[in-house]
Amino acid sequence: MRLNGHTIRLVLTITCPCVLLPAMAAAQALSPSDSTAMVQPASADVTDILIGKGAKGPYFLSWKNIESEGETVIVSGRKLMRGPDYTIDPASGTVAFAESVPQDAIVRITYRQVPGKSTTNGGGIDLPVNMRLLDRDDANLDVLGFYKAGDGKSSPSGSGVIGLSGGMKLGENSDFTSMFMINQGDSNQPNKGVLPDRSAMKLGTQTSVGGLLFKGSFARVGEQFAGSKQYGLQHAKELLDLAAVWGKESDVVSASFTYKEQEDLGGAQKGTAQTTSEQKVVLNLPSAPKLTLSHTTNEKEHSSGASSGISTDAIQLEQTFGAKTTAVAAVEKSELTSGQSKDNVDTTRVGLHSTAIDKVELRGGIAWKESEQYGSETGIDVGVKAAPGNRVKIDANFSNVNSELRGEQTKTAVKVVSNPLDRVDLVADYTSLNAQTGGQTATAVKMTARPMDRMKLEASYSGKQFDQRADEAQRAVRLEAQPASYIKVSAGMAQKDTGDLQDTNQEARLEIAPSDKLRIATAYRETNNGQSVTTIRDYSGQVKPAEFLQVSGAYKNRESTSAEELNTTSLGLALEPFKTFKITGQYARNPEDKKGNIQRLNSASLGLQMRLGVFGISGGYSEREEYMAGLTSLEKEVGVHVPMFGHGRLTTGLKMAEAVQLAEQSTVTYSIGYTHIIGSSFSLSLAGELTRYEQDLMLQQEEYKATAKLGLKF
Repeated sequence: MRLNGHTIRLVLTITCPCVLLPAMAAAQALSPSDSTAMVQPASADVTDILIGKGAKGPYFLSWKNIESEGETVIVSGRKLMRGPDYTIDPASGTVAFAESVPQDAIVRITYRQVPGKSTTNGGGIDLPVNMRLLDRDDANLDVLGFYKAGDGKSSPSGSGVIGLSGGMKLGENSDFTSMFMINQGDSNQPNKGVLPDRSAMKLGTQTSVGGLLFKGSFARVGEQFAGSKQYGLQHAKELLDLAAVWGKESDVVSASFTYKEQEDLGGAQKGTAQTTSEQKVVLNLPSAPKLTLSHTTNEKEHSSGASSGISTDAIQLEQTFGAKTTAVAAVEKSELTSGQSKDNVDTTRVGLHSTAIDKVELRGGIAWKESEQYGSETGIDVGVKAAPGNRVKIDANFSNVNSELRGEQTKTAVKVVSNPLDRVDLVADYTSLNAQTGGQTATAVKMTARPMDRMKLEASYSGKQFDQRADEAQRAVRLEAQPASYIKVSAGMAQKDTGDLQDTNQEARLEIAPSDKLRIATAYRETNNGQSVTTIRDYSGQVKPAEFLQVSGAYKNRESTSAEELNTTSLGLALEPFKTFKITGQYARNPEDKKGNIQRLNSASLGLQMRLGVFGISGGYSEREEYMAGLTSLEKEVGVHVPMFGHGRLTTGLKMAEAVQLAEQSTVTYSIGYTHIIGSSFSLSLAGELTRYEQDLMLQQEEYKATAKLGLKF
């Protein structure tokens, strides 16, 4: 809103975390930096306690760029296995589960940091809200949402979602559910967008009358709504879903009807609408094949105005032989439309699936297709899965498609997984594709061996042979070892051949940490692509000569035969001679960003924290020079806080930022706030800011902002 030329923003944020994670304090205290060596983990072992949100994830850890192996994941007291139960991405510090983690389930994850590489996962940690306001046999009402911590950059103070969810019984056999949620403020872009874009709603009902069950739901999720993943909603979509079911498929006669509408509210397909309906009748007579009759239509209206659709009538017979073999035969008639174009397609399919042989699964099928536009097509697909021993698994598949339009195409695929020894794993893949447009063959073998504790050896080979272009081959060997608890060594070599061209990559790394007060690491990497050779030498270290002093530094030297390379230097200092006085300093030259790209800039910063009696004082100065662009940025800030009213604290601050290029731009921010905290269960925060924007010493705009935050723990 505007008032006398001024902009006023009011943001109300309510956050109610169920559990205050121990890792959150560390994550917010150390925000990521552009410098490559400014954030150093204080300990190698980390344990995060997360709260289940009724979703598979991903769930964010408090650190990223962690060790790729050795983690332990326990959900509600049950230890999970990596692969079948969950996957972890060490680079982003995220964990995703194969099954949804129940709401409010306790997840305990223990992992190891990589000294000098691991950084706090700013902006990833989120705290769920789930508080029941009403709990009756015929009705319930919940407050739900989550708070997402700020990342220090795009979302400095964090953001969240808050809303209500409820259910009600409407008689003996009917019920109704509803949910409405809305984004809460982000200090960077508070309440951006209109209400429908920032919110999500979902309504659902079901009722049964005799053997008839009716279900219906409507959901709308705005393009800017931030909680789609957390609550299993389809982002930026409007959905209508209706269904009616009579009987069960195990009954002699059953029937069902479904109708779905979907419209995209955002992204590249914004405005595209799709409608699907299906009617199905199932006859399941004793001592006879199960008969299914169905009619399905699918229509799509694109935002550009183009339309397409398909209508299919199908008859399917399914016969079981014993408990482990099933045969299926189906006939389908389809009409396809796309704009003014139309095609009729007849399809006949026969398939067989059997597990009658112990440790062997057989599958096979034949399909015949006849299209008015594209002619006939015949396809055969057969496969087998076998486990001839406890240490070997085989999966083989063969398919052949003969089409008047594309000619004949044959594909063969075989995969073997073996564990010949307790400490050795082997995986081999073979794929062959032959077609009139060209053929190719791919082979891949990977071995992982652990000849002794604290040692792992990996070797791999993959090759591709093409009929119409140069062949490719890749070879790699990597060794990781920890000969002592304070020494870690790794080395690897990789080679890639593409025709006559060859790329090689060699690397080695040594880490020594004889105590928690000293860590030294060095690494070497050489890349040769046949035209140039690039060598990178990396040195980093961290030392704590006294309890009150910590020094860290890193230097990366780059040399190339084809181009001039820049070197990266970073230094960090933390001095705390008294508990009431602390100074920190950082310097970086040509740091790398998150993607490894070199930034042509110099940056330096100095921070101060001190306490004088009841007064707390903080200050900071930072300078950033983008020397190629001729841009210099300066930032100075000072703050004072004093306790008031027992559990309260009053804060005030001044921040001045200045950017100098062709024109001098500056901002001055005055802030005042009050925070009241009682234990870990209640917190209230009130804050106000006045920001003045100037260019060449001329006032351009003034902006006022007020924020209120309430935190509860249940």
